[in-house]
This record gives sequence, C-alpha cells and structure tokens, in this order.
Amino acid sequence: MTPRKAKNVIAVTPGGDITEEMILGYITLFTVPDRAVSASKLNRTWISEGLPHGFIPQSRRSVNAFQVACRSVETRRRTEATKRREIEVDQVHETADKCVYQITVLIRDKANELIEHPKALRVIFDKNTEDITWQRLDADGVDKAEADELGTRIRDFYDANAKKVPAARVRDAIRKLMDACDATNLRKKAGGVYMVPRIAIDPEDGNQFHTKDLLDSLAKVLSELWGGDAEVNQIPCANAESEREMLARHFDINVTDEIDEIMAKASEALQRPDRSMRQDAIGNMLARRKQLAERTERYKSLVGDELEQVVTKLDLLDQQLEAVVLAKAGD
Repeated sequence: MTPRKAKNVIAVTPGGDITEEMILGYITLFTVPDRAVSASKLNRTWISEGLPHGFIPQSRRSVNAFQVACRSVETRRRTEATKRREIEVDQVHETADKCVYQITVLIRDKANELIEHPKALRVIFDKNTEDITWQRLDADGVDKAEADELGTRIRDFYDANAKKVPAARVRDAIRKLMDACDATNLRKKAGGVYMVPRIAIDPEDGNQFHTKDLLDSLAKVLSELWGGDAEVNQIPCANAESEREMLARHFDINVTDEIDEIMAKASEALQRPDRSMRQDAIGNMLARRKQLAERTERYKSLVGDELEQVVTKLDLLDQQLEAVVLAKAGD
C-alpha cells in the first residue's frame, strides 16, 4: 500500500512527523544569472507576487545605459602574427545635457615596434532626447564604413538594453529581502547562501509572517525572469544543537562586522577637524543600531545563546553614536 502523504510535513521519522514547528528555518541558496532583464516585466512580476514595493530594483539611468553600450564595443584581437588590433573606449566629458565618448582603434605592431592609434569616432548622447550620434575623427586612419559600424553597434546595444535592470540590482533587492526576513548570511561577503528563520517580523507593521511564503514568491519571480537559469533552493534546517551553534556563529560574525563598519564611519567623522556628519547619516546609523539590537534579541531566543560579543559591540557602538550626536549638537 502506498502511504498517504501528510500535509505540511517536512519529513517522516520512526518517531513521527517532523513539522514546520520543529525547524529553525530554511537554508536558502540563490542563483541569479548575470543577464539584464526587462524593467517592466520585473516590476509587473514583483508586484503580482506581493513582494515589498520599496525593494523593486530600478532600471539604469539612460546615461548609464549609454556608457555600458559604449563599453560593449571594446575588443582586443590579433589581426596578424605580429599585430594586435584593439578598440579602446574612453569618456571625454559629461554635462547636464550630454555625455561624450571617444572610440580609438589601437594597433600594436610588434614587428615594426610601433603603436598606431587612429581616432575612430566621437559618440554623443543627448540626455534630453536619448539620441545617439557620432562623428568620424580620423578620415585617414579609419574609413567611414568602420566608423558607422561601431556607432551602429553602440546604438543597437543601447536600444536593446536601455530599459533593462542589471542582474546586480536584482541581487541587491534579494539582499534587502533577506535583511527584512532576519536572514543570516552563511558565506560572509560572498553571499548567495542564507539561513532564513521560519518566522520573521514585518518591519512596517510589527506583525509576524512566515518567511517561506516570501521565499516561494521570490522563486516564482526569478523563474519568470530567467526560467531554469535562476534558482531558489530551500533546505529545511532542524532545530538541533549543532544547527543553533552554526547559526549563532554566523550571526555573530555578520552583526559584529556591520557594527565595526558603522563604528569606523562614526570614528572617521569624529576625527575630522570639524567633527561633522550629515544629520540624515546620523539618523540612518541610529535606525540601523535599533534594528540590530532588536534582531539580536530575537536571535537570542532562536538560538538559545546570549550572543555576548554582539551585545558588547552594541554597547561600544552606543558610545560612538552618543559622541557623534553630542558633536553634532555642539555644532
């Protein structure tokens, strides 16, 4: 007889069912291809899955898309055994109305110990109309057909990618989501692997929510955008001593590192002759300190650890921030 599957069961053991209440959370692994996606499709899918609106990554500014388009024609290839042809791309200047790049064809001739660098063209981007035009600069060194081919490639790349969101911005949005879920990074600066507690607190209304619902929604978004090339893998993590120790260790590393970064910024401000720091920067530090303290209290109950090092670091941070606030008040 085929056993009937129980609902909401993580696993079955000789001692009985292991339910959601018996796990710490989910070890979550993300894979996001390094390929830009449509901004409109991302916004539509993100909102339809109920993910936080404030985390929706925006498309590049038009001028940034133009800069990337210019960089796309950079090449380096061998034309003969002793010659190498390179296309170099350099920004000339940028104003409120336009951005100008120069494309240079550089030929390294080892046999004759010579470097030729005819200027191919100047490319101009109009920020108001998003029009891309170009001018050939060296009639003798670069023919018109080659200059036009380079200019056309830049314009075509811009047209194909201007309204897209780079994958890096989607990854940044994922990191914000993980922060909102009280997740702990398990790979330090490398990222991509998090321990997400089963229950988290909504920072907007203070209510509890099940993080798996958010993770499932995120998986649908990534699948819609990249198909099978993107993945969100969730591995249930048992509420056992070794798992709690692992989570406490990584939580300690991540939070103390972030506190050290905040303290370094505060110390730098205090060491400046005017001891100045913008009011909004101070406000951001105080708000983040409050978030870290609240998260620490939640993790104490989650991992059964007092997290002494984090508590000590928070006390030191309080002293630094108090000094910054007093210096600002003195100003």
